[in-house]
Amino acid sequence: MILVNTVKSHEEHKKTLLKLIGDFEQLHDTKDYTSCSTDFGISQDEKRDYLDHFHLHILDDIIESVSKQLGLAPCEWDVPIAWFQRYNQSNVHFWHNHAYSQFTNCYFLELPDASYKTEILDMNGNTLEYDAKEGDIITFPAWMKHRSKPNEGEQKTVIAFNLDFLFP
Repeated sequence: MILVNTVKSHEEHKKTLLKLIGDFEQLHDTKDYTSCSTDFGISQDEKRDYLDHFHLHILDDIIESVSKQLGLAPCEWDVPIAWFQRYNQSNVHFWHNHAYSQFTNCYFLELPDASYKTEILDMNGNTLEYDAKEGDIITFPAWMKHRSKPNEGEQKTVIAFNLDFLFP
């Protein structure tokens, strides 16, 4: 199961978010072991203006849509962690999943070529097909293995986040 939701006013948000991510990159060492740029390993206490914008202008609408698609609305939710990843030539993110979370999400902030969207495997190791483009957020169970294959195209930037629905 892969849910796809389109961000309203993506082009406007894209300009703002890319500038704020660029500002963050200038102030911090954001290179990781795959050579992509990410703030994943930086303390979550560190101020991230791009996440403030993301939370204020995008997140509520998306999670409301996801919770309705899952038949959970209305409900409470939590995003325990969010981060950006920027892939340039030959950058890759190897197969992995997200432990201790219910759902993984990926906002395709820059995706000039849809063939570089996140690859996701089902429980039998088969690649799942889905339609997504720049400006979409995909949501899928966090236990599913996924990756960003080696980027041989233009720059790709995503905002990833984990999502948990809370039940009393």
